[in-house]
Amino acid sequence: MPSELSIKYKLLCMRSFRLGLLCLIFFVPFITFKAQESIGIISDNYTPVFSMRMNPASIADQKPWMSLQLVGVSAYARNNLVFAENTKLQNLSSESTYGFDTNNRSYSLYSQAELAGPSLSFTYQKHAFGIHTAARVYGSAFNLPGEIGEYINNTDGFELEPGIYEIRNLKAKGLGWVEVGINYGQVYRQGNNNQYSWGASINRLFGVGSAGLSINEATLEIRDTLDFGLFANADANYFFNEPAFNSGRGWSTNVGFVYKKMKSDVSNHIPHSPKGACMITDYRLKIGASLLDFGSLKFDSNAESAQLEAEFNSDDLEEIYDGEISDQIILNQASTYSIATPAALSLQLDYALTDKIYAAATLVQNIEFLQKNGVKRANVLGTSIRYESRWLGVSIPVTVYNYTRPQLGIALRAGIFVIGSDHVIPFILNSNIYASNAYFRVHIPILRNPSCVQKNQKSKRKKNTDSYPPCPKW
Repeated sequence: MPSELSIKYKLLCMRSFRLGLLCLIFFVPFITFKAQESIGIISDNYTPVFSMRMNPASIADQKPWMSLQLVGVSAYARNNLVFAENTKLQNLSSESTYGFDTNNRSYSLYSQAELAGPSLSFTYQKHAFGIHTAARVYGSAFNLPGEIGEYINNTDGFELEPGIYEIRNLKAKGLGWVEVGINYGQVYRQGNNNQYSWGASINRLFGVGSAGLSINEATLEIRDTLDFGLFANADANYFFNEPAFNSGRGWSTNVGFVYKKMKSDVSNHIPHSPKGACMITDYRLKIGASLLDFGSLKFDSNAESAQLEAEFNSDDLEEIYDGEISDQIILNQASTYSIATPAALSLQLDYALTDKIYAAATLVQNIEFLQKNGVKRANVLGTSIRYESRWLGVSIPVTVYNYTRPQLGIALRAGIFVIGSDHVIPFILNSNIYASNAYFRVHIPILRNPSCVQKNQKSKRKKNTDSYPPCPKW
């Protein structure tokens, strides 16, 4: 028998269907800001604490001896239904004009937000260590029926033509958690101009909230404005929990490898170490591959999951609430469930055109098919040209999300501040805004190993003393 809480929750969702869709598809994109993978900054050699989230092997032989992040805020959202008409992102207000694209056969939404806490990485000879903290939220909804556009576009009422509408493979899921992770990287092989590294991170996850609905196959029967069959012959399942810190727990991991074609012989190279003359050798080509966010969380605090089967309509809702026919519709109910983190495979390439100008490419491909009950990550293909020096970096990325929607961005690293967007056009030109994103970080690179600084100072003092004429012999 489903709990009274769950029945009230479902009835509230059903009775407020239009409002729920508007919140899901519209408000999430425009109250959060992030470039999904921060393509403009993840390849920067002076910010390895960022890039280790894309590939944990990147901290091995990192350019700064230590990379320290104090705080970061980032978010991303895109949909293909709701848009702000002919405006700039910073001008959005309650008086802005909004529209609905009703020409698509199906609709989708991807959103992501992150509050990054203190994180660092540092090297010790051929080893590197790191820690990171963050609060993260992912949401995705796809294969929403095209009729939904017509439905929420009508502000006077539900005027969709009566009929039967098919729903296939609809998935809407959200997941929020707090993450604390440790990282390790190692240069494990060197010879001539070739260098190989590997790295991994283990992340402890504390669940904050999750919810989801999956419909493999169903029909939506419309009779009139107030009478419609919700699911007929449905094959669907749902899950949700009351949001609370530590309401779920789990683990995830990142694993990566990096190959570098160096500009000089690195057979005896020891990064940031007096044993290696405290030298850092630049590369001509860097190629990386990584597995990201592979793991899951189990929710068991005020949680519920179940399968929906059989046929029912709006007249049955009160009976479901009274508990009269719920056993015929809500099956395999449980008070615990597991949800997979948004896992992906990634490939990275970076080529040094000059000592300070680089061309980079990054691919992120979700592997949701390996995890039945998980949040779907958007696929990303990005390229960028960047200039980088010790205290200044500028990058211009071009990204394609889900291989269909190109975006132009810009990223700036100035001193300890990093700011950027992978979709900068809505900030500078009036346009129809379907997506919004930006990111901001406070980061301190410590370039020299203190042992190297001390050694250099001693060497200088010794050199200065030796430059004087020898003391006379009395």
